[in-house]
Amino acid sequence: MEELLERFLSKKYGIKHSHVVENPLITTIGTTATRVFRRNPNRLLWLFVNMSANTIYLAFSPDVNTTKGIILANGDFMIAELEKDAALTFNEVWIVADAADSAIYTLEVLAA
Repeated sequence: MEELLERFLSKKYGIKHSHVVENPLITTIGTTATRVFRRNPNRLLWLFVNMSANTIYLAFSPDVNTTKGIILANGDFMIAELEKDAALTFNEVWIVADAADSAIYTLEVLAA
């Protein structure tokens, strides 16, 4: 299976390896804008999931707020993948919730 993945990555992106990074450091957020992904030109994909009952707003700048951002309700998620989403994949991602202690899950796939 890993050989198939390496062939795919080599053909599609010109790289031989990738690795998955879960971010256990940020598991809840509140009403202050928080950066969940730093700018990273080696990122192939990121995944963000709203695990809380609260609404979360996602944007690509630190001025995200409850009136400026992509609305993600409970269970909603967003994925950015290099082939489909280009620059969104490696840009910074910021979030804010409409209430404190909002649980989140994040994952990145990085070129190694």
